[in-house]
Amino acid sequence: MSVLIKDLLILPERVQPGDFVLRLSEGVSDAGADATLTSYVVTPELEENYRDALGAIKSALDSRSSKAGYLHGSFGSGKSHFMAIL
Repeated sequence: MSVLIKDLLILPERVQPGDFVLRLSEGVSDAGADATLTSYVVTPELEENYRDALGAIKSALDSRSSKAGYLHGSFGSGKSHFMAIL
């Protein structure tokens, strides 16, 4: 018995350009936080990135100083989702 990928995924019939865009203010609001968390998949690489980001935040808090950082990636790479989860 073979299984098709389409049988494993729930895919919408149609998608619009903004359907997969997370507006950060909506993604962290009370109404959007649950949806943001349940739709997010943390890969081993992302887990490491979160450890690094949280380590930088902890360092800034421990030293009571400001720290700068940046998050870069191409359009659609998940920057806003990353920040919403963080």
